[in-house]
Amino acid sequence: MRGFRRQLVLAATVVAVFATGGLVMLTGQQAPGGPYTAAQAAAGRTAYQAQCASCHLPDLKGSGDAAQLAGSEFMGAWGRRTTVELLSFMQLTMPPTRPGGLSQEEYVNIAAFLLQSNGAPAGTSRSHPQLR
Repeated sequence: MRGFRRQLVLAATVVAVFATGGLVMLTGQQAPGGPYTAAQAAAGRTAYQAQCASCHLPDLKGSGDAAQLAGSEFMGAWGRRTTVELLSFMQLTMPPTRPGGLSQEEYVNIAAFLLQSNGAPAGTSRSHPQLR
């Protein structure tokens, strides 16, 4: 029950964080200027290498049960979903041994890095601490 409560709190947090920011599609239909900053993506690359690369590999190609996070497989699975859905999924399931174990900022920055790695353009402003 405690794990379920934590998932509910995380889900509610994600919804609250994005309620005023609108939804952004991963397919390039973002608001003008992009949904993240280059600085967020750079910080996300560092966090990804520290927290995610051991399973998803440094090149984001995935391995075994760890999904590909860049390229056609990722875009096929996530290309029509919103950044809200991506961030929520990450927070509720990653890292597998301690879901929700990263800070909100780490999740947001990793999501920015994934967006950048899949061709979404960076913007010049950041809606701290979340993506638009």
